[in-house]
Amino acid sequence: MNTQLITTDNHKSINFTNDIVSISKPLFETTPINFFNFIRIYFDGKRLSLGTRADWLRHYFNNQYQNLTFYNNSDECLDNKFLGHFTNPKNPVINDAMQNFNIHNGLALIQKHDDYVDYFHFATSEKNQSILNFYFNKYDLLERFSFYFKEKASDIIIEAEPYVPIKKPNLYDNKSVIPKNIDNDDIQKFIDNTTINTIEIIADGRIIHINRTEYLSLFLTLRGYSSKEISTIINKSHRTIETYFLQLKKKLKAHSRREVIKILDNNGLWNFANNKYITK
Repeated sequence: MNTQLITTDNHKSINFTNDIVSISKPLFETTPINFFNFIRIYFDGKRLSLGTRADWLRHYFNNQYQNLTFYNNSDECLDNKFLGHFTNPKNPVINDAMQNFNIHNGLALIQKHDDYVDYFHFATSEKNQSILNFYFNKYDLLERFSFYFKEKASDIIIEAEPYVPIKKPNLYDNKSVIPKNIDNDDIQKFIDNTTINTIEIIADGRIIHINRTEYLSLFLTLRGYSSKEISTIINKSHRTIETYFLQLKKKLKAHSRREVIKILDNNGLWNFANNKYITK
């Protein structure tokens, strides 16, 4: 993957904005969130950014904000369950986003992998102060969306390359939106619209795709459910469930439950295995 000089007129990340908006539609329709940005930072220094606001991405690239470092890459900070709050007005990027683009009350969900770290940024308007309660009470929904997003945007992530932007500011002031409360119907609608069909796992340098039935069997087994309990949840026989788990261990070249957990942890999936919405 090579960095190159790309103008904002043909910047791949900006060209994908409509696709990211489409993928984020369940998030915007059923939660108070109205802004989403995905950043992947490779440990060799390369970065890529995708988001739902073309005006912000263009401004972000033109001002070379991606060259600024605001993240602590320590293992403690990058725990996969860590939620980074990014509303500090002393941060010039955050201050710019708040003052000129009405991007406020943000939160970053962080997932660490062997070669890179993924940041999922969620935000809303200035008036929606109650969003903080949603973030912490509905963390599992955000986590579910992160894996839904990576599945739906997998081809886009491959196509979007690291960049070297030019400078040409282009400010845009977005209007505020009325805060939205989320209820059980919204949660169910969100779950219905964010079906996760496959999950990608990297094990021993190999890319392995497991389907919905396989990952449900795997995750529920690791959460301590018996084969009979899992068979009731996903409507498969308990012998089929046992076979799934043995086959997945073979696929992952794992000889024990501990090795399976280590592989999932390396892929940012161990915490997701305990997500209460995973079986929905």
